[in-house]
Amino acid sequence: MRSELNELLPALQRGDHEAWETLYLMCGNYMFRFALRLTRNKEKAVDISNDAYLAVRRNGLKNCDYLTQGYLGTVVYHEFCRVIREKKRPKEISFEALGGKNDEGKPQSYDPEDPNQPDLNDMIDKPFNSEVINEAMDRLSEKERRVIQLRYFEGLETVEILEVTKEKKLNTVQKQLRAARNKIKEYYLREDPS
Repeated sequence: MRSELNELLPALQRGDHEAWETLYLMCGNYMFRFALRLTRNKEKAVDISNDAYLAVRRNGLKNCDYLTQGYLGTVVYHEFCRVIREKKRPKEISFEALGGKNDEGKPQSYDPEDPNQPDLNDMIDKPFNSEVINEAMDRLSEKERRVIQLRYFEGLETVEILEVTKEKKLNTVQKQLRAARNKIKEYYLREDPS
């Protein structure tokens, strides 16, 4: 296989379309299987292996002296890591549905990394006493606050929260969410005058 790949290398570096198709036919299955071992999810493996192939193609193998399946596996692994990093990044949250507007009356979004953004809780326009909710959130443990933020402000599902928090069991995340919701509810019922 290695010699066949190295025979293709000059044509790949010239941008020969048929050589790229041959590379995909020769190594596409290997790249998919490796991505499948990393993700344990067929759909994600297809996306990652295709993105890795496209990354190799964009690069054009210009600085490559030889080509191996190991190199292609490394590209798949780096693509997998990129997907994980993107998933962990806080998502931009749109508050158009919550009525968040900027000074010009246009929908405003919240970027958690922007220090000039107003406090997230100031942007929420709900028919409940947000002051009491904020106080209740302050009383939560760091883990409970984190899972509430991931679930309700970033919109992640419990399985995704499991990946972000690196907890070992889904049951742990569910317990943290349940405990946090109960604490907020108890505090709210006790403190809210309305």
